[in-house]
Amino acid sequence: MSSRNYIIDDVVVFIPKDKVLRSLATQKSLSIHSPAAKCLLLLIERRELVSQADLYKAAWGDDALKKVSSATYYQCFVNLRKALKYIGYDGELIKTIHKEGVIINEDIAITEYTPSACIEMEEKGRGWKLSKKQSILSFMVMSIIAIYSLYALQSHDGSELFGDERYIKISGLPDCVYVYKGSPEGVSTRRVVEILETRASSCKNKHKIFVYLGSIRTTIFDCPPTMHCMSYTDSRVNK
Repeated sequence: MSSRNYIIDDVVVFIPKDKVLRSLATQKSLSIHSPAAKCLLLLIERRELVSQADLYKAAWGDDALKKVSSATYYQCFVNLRKALKYIGYDGELIKTIHKEGVIINEDIAITEYTPSACIEMEEKGRGWKLSKKQSILSFMVMSIIAIYSLYALQSHDGSELFGDERYIKISGLPDCVYVYKGSPEGVSTRRVVEILETRASSCKNKHKIFVYLGSIRTTIFDCPPTMHCMSYTDSRVNK
C-alpha cells in the first residue's frame, strides 16, 4: 500500500497505509476495509475512468474475477460511500459508469499530504478550526510538509523551503509568508492578509508563515524558530 497520503476536497484525509479516512471538518475518522482502501487509492492515483477488471485486481488480486462475486465488488463501494458519510462528507467523490468502471468526480480537488512533526491547535467558532496535539505524529492540516522538511527549513533562510521549493513568496504578502505552489490558480490572497491581521501574525521574532490556499479553505501555519507551529484554518470561500 502506498506511503503517500491525500487530502480530498480540502476536507478528507486519506491514509492508504493505515486504511483510514478522517474528516478535518468533523474530526471523525474511520478505518475502512482493505479492498475499499485499495480501490480508492487506485482511483486517486489514476484520476481517470478505471475499469472494473482493474479495480477487481487492485482490491483482491490477479485472479479476483474468478473468485470474487459482483455483489462483493459493488458492496465494496457501498461501504466506501457509507464510510465517507459517517465521517461527515456529503460530496459525490466517486461516480460509477455502468458496465465501464468507476471514476473520481472531476470537480474534486485531491492534494498529496504528508504527516509532519508540527503541533496543531484547534479552536471552534467564527468558522475557524485550530487543533493542538503534543505528539510528533500529529497532523499538520493541508500542509503537505514532510518531517525531513522541518529540519531542512531550520537550516535555511527561507529561500529554499522544506528542501524542495514547494513554498514561494508572492507579491503583496509580507516577506516571511510563503504560499504553496500547488494551491489552485486564481485564488485570491486577500483572505491571507485578513487572517494575518485577525490573528495578529507577523514576521517578528523570526517567525515563518506558510500558507495553503484552497478554493473553500485557507490554512496558515505560523512557525517560530522552534518549529512548534500553530495552524489556522479559515473555511470561508476564497474569491
